[in-house]
Amino acid sequence: MKKQALILAFCSTLLAPTVWAANHHFQSKGALLTVQGQAEAMVQNDQASIQFDAIEESPDAQVAQDMATKRINQAMRALAPWKDRIVVKTEGFSTWPIYSNPKEGQSRQIVAWHANQSIHVLVKDLTILPRLTKTMGKTLTYSGIKFQLSKEAQNKVNQKLTQDAIRDAQNKAVLAARTMGTKQPTIQIKSLQLGNFANSQPRYYALAASADAREMNQLKSAPHFEAGETKLHYQVTLEATVQ
Repeated sequence: MKKQALILAFCSTLLAPTVWAANHHFQSKGALLTVQGQAEAMVQNDQASIQFDAIEESPDAQVAQDMATKRINQAMRALAPWKDRIVVKTEGFSTWPIYSNPKEGQSRQIVAWHANQSIHVLVKDLTILPRLTKTMGKTLTYSGIKFQLSKEAQNKVNQKLTQDAIRDAQNKAVLAARTMGTKQPTIQIKSLQLGNFANSQPRYYALAASADAREMNQLKSAPHFEAGETKLHYQVTLEATVQ
């Protein structure tokens, strides 16, 4: 009997700290809080970025260059009707030799010249994109289309994201104070660190028009594109004390 009493007393001693902790009332007043507020939004892309190429080959380097330039000039004239809804920039112009594949003991010889001239087109009105790519595909090839947000659209959304992220941080600070025991806490902000806007966006690519299709004018219908959305994200860091 005495032995059982000793065992019970020992067990009670081990359990005492746990019971005290469970019943203890934490006080959050005066506590320093550091919380992060976040906000996200999915926004419809409203611009497209395309690189068009004029690729030519000829035994004479100057002829290859002239042929590429001729096609670029022709494409630039075709873009004229949309000049108020696009931005065009010359990307590059290069020429390099094409060598023969000599047999053993023979030296390599230049058999032709390759010329490539590119332009970059920023399409600010996506309603013209199918017609524009169809028209340009008759003269040039394009390797891909990247959809994106305009600065105007992004700035408009970023203003709301900043407000939402700050509110999120404030709500988290109040929730933390309540969880620590203060029923109606007052949060005094000590500092607010604004972050950087981040975005991740899908890229949608269209197949380049082949040389045969271009020369034979086989592009009968305009391609269909889905611009997709861009996810914008913003984060702030809030430091505050509980009053």
